[in-house]
This record gives sequence, structure tokens and C-alpha cells, in this order.
Amino acid sequence: MHLQPEDDDKTKHASNGASDRDAHEINDFYGHNRQEVTRIIIQSLSDLGYQSTANQLSQESGFELEVPNVAAFRTAVQSGNWVEAEALLFGSSDREGLPLCEGAKRDDMVFLMRQQKYLELLELRDLSKALMVLRQELTPLHHDVSRLHALSSLIMCRGADDLRQQARWDGANGSSRKDLLSELSSRLHRRLSLSAALFY
Repeated sequence: MHLQPEDDDKTKHASNGASDRDAHEINDFYGHNRQEVTRIIIQSLSDLGYQSTANQLSQESGFELEVPNVAAFRTAVQSGNWVEAEALLFGSSDREGLPLCEGAKRDDMVFLMRQQKYLELLELRDLSKALMVLRQELTPLHHDVSRLHALSSLIMCRGADDLRQQARWDGANGSSRKDLLSELSSRLHRRLSLSAALFY
């Protein structure tokens, strides 16, 4: 008399198991999170200039590209607007700062941005402004002293080519801002970061 309910239970468990697997498959794309992969595709389409296609995919998938503050931060770094980038990172009375992943420090991120700012000023041979950034913006962060000494020695470079060679840095028009953005993005909270590492 108890065999039928037992079979029903097996069927129910089997059904639940199938549902769990289906849900996992929907959220999984070759071992990666489907939402993050979709957002990266949307970002790539936007970067390539296919904005209408990016918007269509965003609407169809239901996934937004980036929260406004992250998009603004990304633009600020790529355009070398360091004041705006720092303001977005820390936030203000009417705007939240960017949440970071566990263990990340805002001062470390600020150091990386100010270091880029310093190197770009040296590349332009604007030595007075570069020296001001070194003394008033980088040094007070009390970062790695040996790194500060290395940066200060770059003042003596004979020109932009010598600077790029000595600093092992490819300049404002190279990939340095992109590399900086990648480093900064890796320190943002996972739900905000669009890591290209998913494709490798």
C-alpha cells in the first residue's frame, strides 16, 4: 500500500534534481557566469561602436552594462581625468564611493592613478607639475619608499623616449591607461568588475 507514495517521492526528487541542473545550465556558460559574459560582450560591442546592438542585447538579456558610477570611473581613467576618477572612487555627500573587493585599499588605487598622472606629466616634460605631484600627492600616501625613490629618479630622464625606457612604461598614448584600468578594476567588488580574464 505504501509503494505508490514512495514512487511519487522518487519522481519528485528526480524532477527537482532536473530543475536544479536546468537552472545551473541557464546561469552557466562554459564554466563562466552567464551574466558576466553577457556584460563583457555588451561592453565590447559598445567599445567597437555598435551601440544600438549593445543596447538591444542589454534589453533582450535584461543585464545592464555597468552601474553609472563604474562607467563614469572607467571613462575618467581612460581620458586621464584623475580628479574625477578619485572623486568617483571615494564618493561624496551625494554620491556613493565604489565598493572594493575584500583586502583592496583605496589609497593603493589612488597611488596607481597619481603615479600614472606623474609619468604622463614627465612625458610631456612638464617637470614643475610632475615634481608637485610627486611631493604633494604621491609622497603623503606613505607608499613603498623604494618605489617613490625610483619615481623621483625619473625626473633626470633626458626625454620622453628615455622616460618610457627607464620606467618600462609605454606612455599615455600606449596601453598604459588601459593596463591601469585593468589593475584598478581587479580591485573593485566582483559584481562591478568586468574582467576580460573570463575569455582566457
